[in-house]
Amino acid sequence: ATGNASRFDQVVAAYAKAPGVKTIPGIQYKVLKSGPADGVHPQRSSTVKVRYVGSFIDGKVFDSSKDEPDGAVSFPLGRLIPGWTTVVPMIRPGDEWEIYLPPEYAYGVAGKDIIPGNAAMVFRIELLEVTDAPAS
Repeated sequence: ATGNASRFDQVVAAYAKAPGVKTIPGIQYKVLKSGPADGVHPQRSSTVKVRYVGSFIDGKVFDSSKDEPDGAVSFPLGRLIPGWTTVVPMIRPGDEWEIYLPPEYAYGVAGKDIIPGNAAMVFRIELLEVTDAPAS
C-alpha cells in the first residue's frame, strides 16, 4: 500500500508539470472539455448524471459508466467519495475533467470492495446533468 502512495506522489509530480493541470489542496485536475459558461454548478445536495471512468494510477480501470444505459449514471453527490464531493461542485454540465485523487480523497486506508486500502485514483468525469440543485 505504501508503494502505491509513493508511486502516486511520483505520478502527481510529473502530472503537475503537464499543460493545463491545476491544483487545489490534495487534488490535481485538468479540464479536458468545457461546457456552456452559464451552466449550473452542482451542490452537495444535487444529483449528478455523469459519464465516468475510474482507474488506479497504473491505468487499470476499476469502474466505468460505459455499460450503463446511454453510458451514464446518476448519483446523489453528497454520498460519493471526498474527491468527488470536492471537485464535482466546480464542474458545469458539458465539462469533462480528469482528476487525480490521493487515498484520503478516495477510499482511504480501509479501501472498499475491489478497492485496496491506500489506493490513489484517477477519474475522468463528464458532467451531463444536475438535478435538485438550488437556483444560482
